[in-house]
Amino acid sequence: SSGIMKDSLCMLFIGVIVYAIQNVFLLNRKKISSILLLMVGFYVIINLKAYIALALLVSLALYALLAFKTNIKNPTTRILVMPLAAVVIFGTAIFTMNQIGESLERYSLENLAETAQTYQGYHTRTSVAGRGGSEVRTGSGYTLGEINYSSPTSIITKIPLAINVTFFRPYVWEVNNPVMLLSALESLLILIFTLKVIRKTGFGRFFRVLVTNKEVLFCISFALIFGFAVGFTSYNFGSLVRYKAPCVPFFLIAFVLINDLPVKKKIMQARRQVKQPAIRRPIQPQPS
Repeated sequence: SSGIMKDSLCMLFIGVIVYAIQNVFLLNRKKISSILLLMVGFYVIINLKAYIALALLVSLALYALLAFKTNIKNPTTRILVMPLAAVVIFGTAIFTMNQIGESLERYSLENLAETAQTYQGYHTRTSVAGRGGSEVRTGSGYTLGEINYSSPTSIITKIPLAINVTFFRPYVWEVNNPVMLLSALESLLILIFTLKVIRKTGFGRFFRVLVTNKEVLFCISFALIFGFAVGFTSYNFGSLVRYKAPCVPFFLIAFVLINDLPVKKKIMQARRQVKQPAIRRPIQPQPS
C-alpha cells in the first residue's frame, strides 16, 4: 500500500490482531500471549487510525458470537444462552467503541458523521481543479451525490454506493491516466471473481454461508464496514487505492473460502468414508 507509513503499519497490526483472534477462538492455543498481542495491536491501531479498530471490534463481536454458538452443542441451551451472549458481546464492543470515542473525540459515535464530512470536504478540495473554487473535477475525483449528514437515512442510502466505489471502481471507462488503469483492472478482476463465486454458490446458499460461517462472516463484515468508511470519505480514487488496501485482502479471503466450500465438503465426506469400518460379510461354508 505504501512505504513505511501509517498504512503499512496498520496492515502489520491488523495481521497481528487476526493471528491472535485465530489462536484464541479457532485454534485454542497460546491464549495468554495472544491476548497480549491483541491488546498491543488494538493500542497501536487506535493511535494510528481509530476507524480501523472500530471496524475490527464489530467484526470480532460477530466472530466471537458465532464461535460461542458453535461450541454449544445442546439446542435448548443454545436457545437460552445465545440472547444473553449476544447482549454481553455486543455490549462490550459498544462500550469499547465509546471508550475509543472518549480518547479520540472525532471518532465518538456522536461525531462520526461530522468527521466523515470533514474528510469528504478535504478530499473534494484536492480533487477540484484550479484555485478559484471551480467545480470542475480532476480525473481522480468521484462523488456519491448529495448527502444530508444530519439524517441517518441519507447516510445509510449511500452504503451500497460507497462499498461499490471501494471494491469495484474506478470502472474501465472512468480511466484518465495509466495509474488509474491499473486500479480499474484490479477492480474489474475483483468484480468478475465476486460474480463468479455468487453464481457458482447460488444466491440463497451464498448469503446463508455469510451468516453461518464464522471465518467468512468475520472477513466480510470487516471488509464491508471498512470499505464503506473509506468509500464514503475518500472522494478521490488516488487516495482510495491506499486507504482501501487493508480491507481488500479480507474481502477476497471471504470469497475464496466460499468458493472452496464444495471442495472442502467433498474432502470431509471422503474422510468420513475412510474412517467407517469395513463391513465383514459372513463366511459361507464351502460344500464338501
